Amino acid sequence: MNAVMQRLWAPLPRARLAGVRILVGLFVLGYISYRLPLLRHMARQDPDIFAPVGPLAWLLGAPLRPALVDALIAATLGLALLFAAGILYRLVAPLLAVAVLAVTCYRSSWGMLFHSENLLFLHLCVLALAPAAEVWSLDAWRRSRRDRRAAATTSASGSATSTTSPVDPDGAAHGFTLRLLAALTMATYFMAGVAKLRNAGWGWVTGDLLRGHIAFDNLRKAELGAPFSSLGGLLLRHAWLFTPLAAFAVVIEVGAPLTLLHRNAARVWALAALGFHWGIVVLMRIPFHYPLSGVAFAGLFPLERLPDLVRRLRPRSRAPDSPARPAPG
Repeated sequence: MNAVMQRLWAPLPRARLAGVRILVGLFVLGYISYRLPLLRHMARQDPDIFAPVGPLAWLLGAPLRPALVDALIAATLGLALLFAAGILYRLVAPLLAVAVLAVTCYRSSWGMLFHSENLLFLHLCVLALAPAAEVWSLDAWRRSRRDRRAAATTSASGSATSTTSPVDPDGAAHGFTLRLLAALTMATYFMAGVAKLRNAGWGWVTGDLLRGHIAFDNLRKAELGAPFSSLGGLLLRHAWLFTPLAAFAVVIEVGAPLTLLHRNAARVWALAALGFHWGIVVLMRIPFHYPLSGVAFAGLFPLERLPDLVRRLRPRSRAPDSPARPAPG
């Protein structure tokens, strides 16, 4: 048990957690902006369609006025920007989690439940309680300026200068938070894999069910005039392809928790899961936006090295020019 606890609380760079904060905030900003026309149209549908889900089932008996929905969306966009920038983080982060829950639940209250945003909300809840704005944030920049001014004032007054020790780049709380984010991500895949096997048994791995599901989904979309995958339809002729594809999906989902045992295994799994989601887009035109963006897996990678990578990729400054020639006399 002690070994497990030591592993869970082993320090990781706080800059990595800050990088996750920035990416998640930017994802929310981009995702809500992308969905803005749909969200605004949804708020103006026939009120008889409205069937509140989640916390809204306790709070709402009728749809909100469209102006209130527009205000909620605008507030969510503003909070996402502040969240990514690390401004008033302790206040903004919980508010953003609540706002995202409200927007996504309201969207799911109009006829179709969407589960793809659940992981995003869980990550926001964890980040809201975590020290994710200690670096790479405007809060940290303001604290740094205040500390420098205080040190300069103390030095100018002739008092003994009390120097604040530099912030430790590693922390147990940061390591635990990043591992918790990874565990939540992998738990969602594991539950999806268990649901497949419980409902269909190991027959899922033969590929017949996957092939039938892809055929039905693309046919339904074609009949309704919605975008569908032409490639998915063409591949249905080759039944043998779907056995390895189905086996790959089950391994990715059921085997997800095992990758927590080793850092490199988790990174390989994340890349495979990312490929899995892009495969779903190619074969079925179904995007699970949060994992598809890669942000859901970002904490598994050394984001703290990004500034060094950017500096190395910058073109080097040219050598100083040779001395200017004297002007002709």
